[in-house]
Amino acid sequence: MSRIKRPAPRLIPALALLVAASIGEMAVTGCATAPKVPASARLAVVSFSLQRSITKSGESYDLGPLIPDQQKSYYQYHQESVDKAWAVFKSRAAAIFAPRTLVDFQSIEGSAPLAALAAPPAAYKSLSLGLGLDLDFTASGQRVMPAGMNYLSLWDAGKNAKVARLFGADYIVAIDLQADYSEVEGLSFGAMTKTQARMNLTANIGVADASGKVIRRATVVGVSRDTATIGPIGSPDEDLDRGEFPRLILSAQDDLLRHMAKEVARW
Repeated sequence: MSRIKRPAPRLIPALALLVAASIGEMAVTGCATAPKVPASARLAVVSFSLQRSITKSGESYDLGPLIPDQQKSYYQYHQESVDKAWAVFKSRAAAIFAPRTLVDFQSIEGSAPLAALAAPPAAYKSLSLGLGLDLDFTASGQRVMPAGMNYLSLWDAGKNAKVARLFGADYIVAIDLQADYSEVEGLSFGAMTKTQARMNLTANIGVADASGKVIRRATVVGVSRDTATIGPIGSPDEDLDRGEFPRLILSAQDDLLRHMAKEVARW
């Protein structure tokens, strides 16, 4: 994998936009001052994504493979993780957002008008290094989305209002997930020490009203009950096997959705 040291914005201008977007998504609006979302409101969850960099907590940003042909296999388990997380979220969303009603997910998934509104400008999509590389440093390019879904940052009020009108929603909701893993305990094998790791899953939630104004931002975190083994620093298995991502992310999501329900209850 290719990694860069944090903070990345000083190294690559295009990546600065990515990091700024991530920081913006983490802003929290205080419940005491944010407008309430009425119990009678109709909500549309129009964005659900998982950031592609999944590393040990505090480690450098993972850019993944630089060769486009290698990216599909590298992000196979990222895609499986977000697909499964989306399926679980949909099954529990009605209870999380009750008594408010939700726009039917089938009308959102695969929506061509929404995809057109969410698409980043073509001029900013790719960064060619002249070596046969095609790197997408847009915010959406650094995320994986479930099939038929898009990434929407809620930065553009005009765009938000159009999306709300598209689905006849009083409010639109965007959920952006970030995963990393932390060491929790060590196991000694002679001179070698293996470590158990848990997955941390952060959800950055944004809510915009029908006028397009963002009225709430909140961050909730879940931690997996399940663990996986990683090797000592310098060993071939010092990084968490990507094949473990789906299992651990779903375990962390179970905890995260409980916290999300408590957050939404304050709306």
